[in-house]
Amino acid sequence: MVVSATSARHSVVLTASNLRVGTTTVELDVKDAQGQPAAPDQVRVEPVMAMMGHAIGAVVATPTEAGHFRAEGVALTMTGQWQITVTLVDRGGTDRLSVPVQVGT
Repeated sequence: MVVSATSARHSVVLTASNLRVGTTTVELDVKDAQGQPAAPDQVRVEPVMAMMGHAIGAVVATPTEAGHFRAEGVALTMTGQWQITVTLVDRGGTDRLSVPVQVGT
């Protein structure tokens, strides 16, 4: 699954190959407003299922190359519609982007 979100400061493309109940790895491509690979000081991934009141603790993503980050062990505790919030922290402040994902069995 590939989904994306854009704010005034960043764009994020999120890729996850296994959106099933359990834990998964999320790959993130992060670009700045000019379309160049971004280098935030911290990238966090936080899954939320608002409909059921589930908010799972944030997972800190690690950089793998310029503008690319990997978050391992992202927990998805049940099937259904989730929002994954990607938080980017840099010297310009904090930017939050959310993408919808469907989790299967």
